[in-house]
Amino acid sequence: MVIDQLHTFATKYIREICQKHEIAIADEKGDHYSLDSLVAKLKGWYERENYFESEFCVVAIRNTINIFTKYNDLRNSKSAAHPNQLLQKAEAEYAIKVIANTLMFIDNIEKSKAVETIPWGKGELFVDPDSEVPF
Repeated sequence: MVIDQLHTFATKYIREICQKHEIAIADEKGDHYSLDSLVAKLKGWYERENYFESEFCVVAIRNTINIFTKYNDLRNSKSAAHPNQLLQKAEAEYAIKVIANTLMFIDNIEKSKAVETIPWGKGELFVDPDSEVPF
């Protein structure tokens, strides 16, 4: 059941991120793009906007497109979303953790870009209006 629920959440969440960045979430006929297609579109936007500091993150997000494709297949053929034989526990937990970690990374990177910064020496100081002064 968690596999199906996480798929539903991931689709909704990635759609929201795409809309925030003015990335289309549906085709001309109004049919919504699949989760893996949305991740691919978001990845492309991240690359064009130089969103990541490291090449590792660019490659990791690029590689997750195939993972999201396989996760969709898993949801359809090995979860309670349809009458299927369920995936064994260890594999299900691994799949859930991989998707959840990817979503948490996207959430963290999105939040980090929304934080206000001020010049500080040769770098930047992140300003968090909700936290106490760090000294």
